[in-house]
Amino acid sequence: MIGYTEGGVCVALQRSPMRHRLAVLSLLVLPGCEELDVSSEPTGIVSDLDDFTGYAHPCVAYHTQAMWVDSRDQAFVGCGTGASGEGLYHTTDGGRTWSIPASPGGVLETMRVVDLWRSPQGTLYISGTGSGGARVLTLVDGEVGSFYLVPESRPAYWQTFLVGAFRVDGQGRALASSWTGDDVLYWPDVNEPPINGAGWWEGAVSHGKFLSAETYDGRFYATGSTLSDPPYFYYDEVDSAGETLRMGAIRLSPEGAGSFYGEAWDLAIDAQGDMLIAGVNQATNSAVAWYSVGDPTEPSSWILNDLAPLASGGSTTRLYGACRDGELLVVVGDYSQRGRALLFLSTDGGQTWEERSPTRGGQAVATLHRCQIVDEHLFVAGGEGYFGSLPLSAL
Repeated sequence: MIGYTEGGVCVALQRSPMRHRLAVLSLLVLPGCEELDVSSEPTGIVSDLDDFTGYAHPCVAYHTQAMWVDSRDQAFVGCGTGASGEGLYHTTDGGRTWSIPASPGGVLETMRVVDLWRSPQGTLYISGTGSGGARVLTLVDGEVGSFYLVPESRPAYWQTFLVGAFRVDGQGRALASSWTGDDVLYWPDVNEPPINGAGWWEGAVSHGKFLSAETYDGRFYATGSTLSDPPYFYYDEVDSAGETLRMGAIRLSPEGAGSFYGEAWDLAIDAQGDMLIAGVNQATNSAVAWYSVGDPTEPSSWILNDLAPLASGGSTTRLYGACRDGELLVVVGDYSQRGRALLFLSTDGGQTWEERSPTRGGQAVATLHRCQIVDEHLFVAGGEGYFGSLPLSAL
């Protein structure tokens, strides 16, 4: 396999007749491209995407749910969907090349990775499902550990689910939510086995489901809903932190005539505690985002933005990922009927928005699922192996 530096568009890609696959049709060597022998590992494919620089990561299914970026050079993506949805991949050169970290029994080669999160203490948590009952693994200085494995002896139903979001709150508590259901594992003490977190919604909503979870200043925050429920923002009840998990709830859909059902897919919290949520209004099949101004546990602090009218490509729109750094707000998703990338951003704290969807050689890239702002760059990851970055100076 041959890789190239970013002197030009060195590999031509074309969607194959099979919807979720890409085929490498030809190698095009342009002036300034230097051949690089990377035959022992997957290859990043460089292309100039308007202001974005894009590479190919190894997760070629339609969805790429998991990304974590540590710096301009260091990043991880996890494959968790599709027939080829296995493996955790790491780049040390900004996305040009990718490899699987060494792990006992090759567990990281076959794990279906749904979510990635690095704690303030430096531990990378890898959640999903893997061999040997692996549900949450850790990676520290190249060493793989097991945080949570399904019990070997007669596990209960709430101990076996495919883990989506996993977070540790900084006070010795942790939670893990089901990616496909509504179960939750709760650790009142991370040094002890988890307990069934069902009922965390009592007193707030009739029933709840997490689609994302984050932690800030010793408290858990989450978003969720289903196709047939209003979207909600959940927050840790301070006076209930302890042996049971209890969350307050804020309905994100207006009451009355403006009410709608839909998912609140992702929650982002910046270093100052300001928040951003990405989702979809199922009543109109349109992309929506909410940002907080002030105390996020107060309903009046949440501002709803219907971003669909700004979409240049028309059609139905959805948002799956969010990231925020002060006044810079970014949400990513797709034109859902076409599987085309969609990205909106605001540089003034949500007052105004613009579409900035990446393309490859003038052609749309696939659905975007995750974004992160690191080292004065915006990073995005999506389906069909897309990994891109944009310097904030270009905004």
